[in-house]
Amino acid sequence: MAFSVSKDFQGKGLGKILFAKLAEAALENGIAGFIAYTSPQNKSMINLFKSLPYTVHTTFDGDVLLLTCRFDETK
Repeated sequence: MAFSVSKDFQGKGLGKILFAKLAEAALENGIAGFIAYTSPQNKSMINLFKSLPYTVHTTFDGDVLLLTCRFDETK
């Protein structure tokens, strides 16, 4: 997944709303969770994943941060 929020609208919860809609559609289509590859400096994406109601697993794949969550693993 990838999405970007215009600077004027950042910090207003739009990322969470987009993620929730994507999760809903994913569940309806048999997808078990999400994987995100991001820069370790991308604090917005890291914080978004940490704010989710799912358990988030964080690992490194070379210089890239790998964030994963399964919808059946809630906090």
